[in-house]
Amino acid sequence: QSPATMKIRTKILLLFTLGAIVPLLLSHFFATRMVSAAIWKRISANLALSSEQGVGRLDDYIASSVESLALVMDTIPFTTFPADDLAKALEIPYRQLKGVTIAALIDQSGQAVAPPYTKPPKEALALGREPTLEEDLTYFSKNVPLQLALTAEAALGPVYLSSSGNPRMVMARRIPLGDDETSWVLAVEFSLSEVCA
Repeated sequence: QSPATMKIRTKILLLFTLGAIVPLLLSHFFATRMVSAAIWKRISANLALSSEQGVGRLDDYIASSVESLALVMDTIPFTTFPADDLAKALEIPYRQLKGVTIAALIDQSGQAVAPPYTKPPKEALALGREPTLEEDLTYFSKNVPLQLALTAEAALGPVYLSSSGNPRMVMARRIPLGDDETSWVLAVEFSLSEVCA
């Protein structure tokens, strides 16, 4: 066969090959993009649903914690305890409220009426609580919604991170001292780790 015939056969074979491969490549390209878009759409929908469920769990947890704090406070007569027993009385909300890491009794000026109640890290872990370190007491004191609790009777502080990076929130309730002008505030720090996990 002549070289010219060979060139024509080669050209025809190349045209057939390109005619078969190019549509395959184009269909692969568009199929990959469509599948990728569908996957991202599915992932986005799952993330949105998951975050909505997480927010719902957090709302339920906070509402339950506020209600539990109110119930515990109604059973503890802080104003009748001698000054020496106030620190020991703070153990009651610490033990009875799930997720509590610190409990404190504060006067209107922000000073502690009794030392804040918390457990040493090993004891806290043994009780199934997050450990509280010294710097956590500083974070706690900076996030107590004192003025809001004094005016609104109960208040929630902002969510913040502990020294170990776990989310926490302070709930505070006003304790009237008999006259209308003087009050204490019971401030309780709750760990949100279980809910935010």
